[in-house]
Amino acid sequence: MGHHMHRHVRIHAIDRRSRNSLDHTKHSSIDSILNDIKHCARSLRTLLKTQLDEARILERLYYKGKNQHRGALFWRHVAEMRRFCSRVDGAQIDVVLDTFYRSFFDEKFGIGSKSPKGPWTHFPDTAFVVFVLARLSACSDLLRKMHSRAMNAYQSFTLVMKSGIFLQLVLTLAAIASRLRNVSSELQHALVTATTSVQGALIIINIRLSGAHKSWLILP
Repeated sequence: MGHHMHRHVRIHAIDRRSRNSLDHTKHSSIDSILNDIKHCARSLRTLLKTQLDEARILERLYYKGKNQHRGALFWRHVAEMRRFCSRVDGAQIDVVLDTFYRSFFDEKFGIGSKSPKGPWTHFPDTAFVVFVLARLSACSDLLRKMHSRAMNAYQSFTLVMKSGIFLQLVLTLAAIASRLRNVSSELQHALVTATTSVQGALIIINIRLSGAHKSWLILP
């Protein structure tokens, strides 16, 4: 983790159909959903950046203090918060949502390229949309746990503060726990919004696809 955090991606094939094979009366609903997803993805990226900044501070404190404090009860909370930060980062939910958005556009708008411009040209198959929903659900569960653990950590650190031992360190850890608790809550809200939009898309495109065009997109 720390400054050397990196995210693994693998190639995943998505079956897609062209826009004109979807009932034209549903096109405006897809327009609206994609607009919501775009704004939600932007919020997610900002929140995940905030969490990553906290994780990096936590990482430095962890390596600096692990030999001295590893036997202390409060240090278990430090290690646990660190693990959860790593798991949330590894879930790559922003990449999943971005890939979902880009699956409605031409292949030239692959991950890492500029945001697609103009009208959407394709739509993904239901299996991929269900996959995205499963990832959103799993990440929501993870964030609920992280919120709970960050709250427990904060309470533990405030108890240690009363003793006056390692006061500066524990004050810093309590501040990190508080901010992680807040950002995990905001991330949960963002995922609720994303899930609602993706579910809306699933309802619209829930048709049997046959002979769909297969395109290669990057997915975690």
